[in-house]
Amino acid sequence: MPNPPQPQDPEPEKGWVTQNSGTTADLYSVWFKQGSEGWAVGDSGTILHTMDAGNVWTKVTSPVQSDFKEIKFFNDTLGFIVGAGGIVRTGNGGATWTKVSETGEQTLYAIAVNDTGMLAAVGTSGLIRISTDWGITWNTNNTDNGATLRDVEFFNGYFVAVGDIASVYIWPTISGWWAINNGGLFGQNFRAIQKNGRKLNLYGSIAGELNEQLTLRSLIEFPPTPLLSVSDNPKADLAVVTGELGTIGFVEEEKSIRYKTISPYDLND
Repeated sequence: MPNPPQPQDPEPEKGWVTQNSGTTADLYSVWFKQGSEGWAVGDSGTILHTMDAGNVWTKVTSPVQSDFKEIKFFNDTLGFIVGAGGIVRTGNGGATWTKVSETGEQTLYAIAVNDTGMLAAVGTSGLIRISTDWGITWNTNNTDNGATLRDVEFFNGYFVAVGDIASVYIWPTISGWWAINNGGLFGQNFRAIQKNGRKLNLYGSIAGELNEQLTLRSLIEFPPTPLLSVSDNPKADLAVVTGELGTIGFVEEEKSIRYKTISPYDLND
């Protein structure tokens, strides 16, 4: 008798679906290295790893129990996590993690790298940590206004850091960290930045942009809700900005952002 027909693969679910992370810890950052391998980090030193696009998450041993705010890999093997108390590093693709910088009671929120192995991590009270050896050793720098810095990116030869009271700083310069906008917009904050063609987009309770000459556009826009995070895969054709009350923005190169709402909850990453 003929063989019975093989069952077809189920259709993938459309839209956004909930996945079981296996933890009750708050998660603040997710990063997919390539294909289906990804990482997520959060409170109490939580590090999660998936090899199947998030269907199954496995907890990874952490060297600290402090709260993590961001994870990034800069190649297949080199990755960093920043958060409350310091920086942890992996040089073997995430198999093991080691603490490489201590910040005491201060919190780091974001980290970036340039092409020569220099890294910058930014955080509370204008705290900036700099490494010139691929993150093995770190030195402290600080901005002059003391505002918390929320994100950092390498753009046109400079590290650009943004944060509270609409602070925007660049480095390196002769004077250290130089203020493009030295705060002053009280009640307005930048939370995330993203390369968009020949400019750098700034997102938060207000939205703006830097051009190639690192000049801040004078026109400030107000998104429908404060924006909290942006995807930062430089090879992607589309960037996704997330914000309060389920707001999502879709950003194509050299085009205006398009917004929609997908949930009643704040989307932090």
